[in-house]
Amino acid sequence: MADSTVISFRINEKTKQALEDECELKNVSVNSALNKMVDNHLKWEKFAQEIGLIFVTKAIFRELLTKMEDSEIKILATTICRSALKNAAVYMRGEFNYENLIEVIDMWLSHSHIPFRRIAVNSHEKYILQHDLGEKYSVYIHTSVTTLLSELGYLTQKSHLEEQTLSFEISKPFTD
Repeated sequence: MADSTVISFRINEKTKQALEDECELKNVSVNSALNKMVDNHLKWEKFAQEIGLIFVTKAIFRELLTKMEDSEIKILATTICRSALKNAAVYMRGEFNYENLIEVIDMWLSHSHIPFRRIAVNSHEKYILQHDLGEKYSVYIHTSVTTLLSELGYLTQKSHLEEQTLSFEISKPFTD
């Protein structure tokens, strides 16, 4: 168990009651909930604001993508999205490398409310996303991630881009 310490602070009664009600509904302790909130802020939220990320509803993003050609989506993915994720890895973790990129991708998906799984498969990692945003979103994410991974010497393979899901495996190519 990590070292911990006790702190105390004041919050108004309505906020305290709302927090306790939420924790009861989710069947978690107030301590766990607060630790998660603070951790979330320190690992993601403060950086997201600083690097200029905004929240857009899935419906809006889905609609915008449907208006675009696949070639335009790929350009957007390889320029703006690629740059944003790479800069996020450097800004948040100090260096652009595989581990930091994967951590940023995981946080980005989580905070975008895109359910995903990352599974170790032999010497590969497999991602499965359940996004419900249409096939063009699969193209967008896959292109962004593939471009960034290739910069680091990694390949994506066994990719399946679907209307509601995206899956792919990441592997490091063998070198002589």
